[in-house]
Amino acid sequence: METWLIVIGAAVGVLLGYPMEILVERVPVKLSPGPPWMVCGTCGKGFSTISSISPMAIFYHAKRCRHCGSERDWPLRPFLLAVVSGIVLAGASIRFGANIDLVAYDLLAAGLIVLSAIDLEHMIVPVRVLYPTLGGFAVLLAVSSLVDGRLEHLWVAAASGLACFVIFFAIHFIVPQGMGFGDVRLAGLLGFASGWIGVPQVLVGFVVAFGLGAVTGILLMALKSYGAKSRLPFAPFLCMGTFVTLMWGAPMAKVWFHAG
Repeated sequence: METWLIVIGAAVGVLLGYPMEILVERVPVKLSPGPPWMVCGTCGKGFSTISSISPMAIFYHAKRCRHCGSERDWPLRPFLLAVVSGIVLAGASIRFGANIDLVAYDLLAAGLIVLSAIDLEHMIVPVRVLYPTLGGFAVLLAVSSLVDGRLEHLWVAAASGLACFVIFFAIHFIVPQGMGFGDVRLAGLLGFASGWIGVPQVLVGFVVAFGLGAVTGILLMALKSYGAKSRLPFAPFLCMGTFVTLMWGAPMAKVWFHAG
């Protein structure tokens, strides 16, 4: 295990916190991600570009607009995004090591963190984030497969992604109020990502995702903060399931399914 690679992964993840915040804040309302990056949603006035891109913007996000005094939503979100991203990218460094696979899965991780944050707040999985993530990840994975002579992994990944898309589309078709089409698209991407590692890992990822979603829903209902007919954003659970299976899917599949 190369410590320097883990440190770099964690540092890059932390620095991505504020760029992620820009996407999370602007993509759902169809605003440009270009400067000025810190803009008040009430008065529309922005802060300076230098202060917006400063590393300190990760750790401090003004709670109130200095121009009109209106309170901002989620002032700690850049910090939380940075922490989660740092942990996930450090984990990817441990899992994949210094090769093209790591770059591909780092890109995937960044996109999934943004999608999860957006779904938590807005209950949508925007294609403006999902499609670029899928495109970049697929290209990098194809390059890795060609360089390392692992084209069979690419075909298995593509078949896994297609199968997951079809299964989730069927669920969406039967129970449209219980499964949004954004989750269907996301399932295809995650099936592709985990299928490149192995088909058993695909199963582990989705079992974990549905398990976490079910447990969370039951706990929220027990706390009376969530009704039986309420919708729970599912993208974060899908993404957490994928992270779990990419990190520990092989031993889990061996225990659960006697695979591997």
